[in-house]
Amino acid sequence: MTRLRIGFCVELERDASGGRATFLRPFSISEISSMFLRRLWPIAVLSGILAISGCSAEPSVPLATKPPTIDNCGTKVPADSAPQRIVTVKSTATEMAAALGLADRIVGIAQLDGPLPPSFGADISAKILSEQSLNAEALLNVDPDLVYSGWESTFPGSGPLSRDALGQLGITTLVSPAACKDPERVTEMLSFGDLFTEIQQTGRALGAGARAAELVRRQKERLETVTPIPGSPTAVWYSSNVTLPYIGGGTGAPALIMRTVGVRNAFDAMKDTWGSVSWESIAAADPSLIILADSSWSTAARKIEALESNAATKNIDAVVNQRYIILPFAATEAGVRVIDAVESVISQWKSLN
Repeated sequence: MTRLRIGFCVELERDASGGRATFLRPFSISEISSMFLRRLWPIAVLSGILAISGCSAEPSVPLATKPPTIDNCGTKVPADSAPQRIVTVKSTATEMAAALGLADRIVGIAQLDGPLPPSFGADISAKILSEQSLNAEALLNVDPDLVYSGWESTFPGSGPLSRDALGQLGITTLVSPAACKDPERVTEMLSFGDLFTEIQQTGRALGAGARAAELVRRQKERLETVTPIPGSPTAVWYSSNVTLPYIGGGTGAPALIMRTVGVRNAFDAMKDTWGSVSWESIAAADPSLIILADSSWSTAARKIEALESNAATKNIDAVVNQRYIILPFAATEAGVRVIDAVESVISQWKSLN
């Protein structure tokens, strides 16, 4: 009989003819130590030498790596994948894609808040799938590989437009991070740093990282030239609704714009992007300035009419002196035009004074 030892814990026995090995017993601690000293230390030393010298008996096999992803409101989104057929929902998403030079990849658009500014140099009017919420049938008809929305509510928790359902069809979904409602991911107080990060992450998700970096660079340069309005006048941001005013609170894009231009937000204590208040609350704030978001569904003219006809607000300082600043609604949500809104507020204020 000959005995062949393998491993550290068992012995195998085979006869001289090379017959089948049989399990015997575990090694004792003393046997393991003795075997290491006599048999294995030369191998260990040699392995160390090979590792140090960079030599190897066999070519190394590279480990498989996972494609890079971005955490987008709790969903993993492929990075640097350069989708070719993009559907955008909301003006903020459409304008972001256009600003990154990807208008030619947009195959469908829904829920625009206003026309795309000429400065983007793209005609997307023929690509509108819906003036209102996105429809699953219309979406699938254009065969997208990515749907990008400025609102998380575009993708409900269940149904054909849920992120899971679209993912099973091979359609990536992307949401503006500023619109995330997950308590762990919600933006407590939007900053330009948040916007610049969003531009860069969106650029990666759309395969336009270099363009995103350049866009951020240009916007930072513009931000550095901003001179705030002197005296910190009190302002109310009036977004929509002539029955119960829907105003800008203290956390989102309206608040960011007001902080940047140097006005005091009368409703800064509201821990939300927007919210409803009474006419009497606006009157009690007695603002020196009212900033109005203008959209097809809630025009600035209609809101001015409501302010000037309501008994509670018609005699406040801003209304009596017609100190109104009007911004396109699409520039008042978190996106690439927030810097435009900042510059416009300052320019209009100078015209009023």
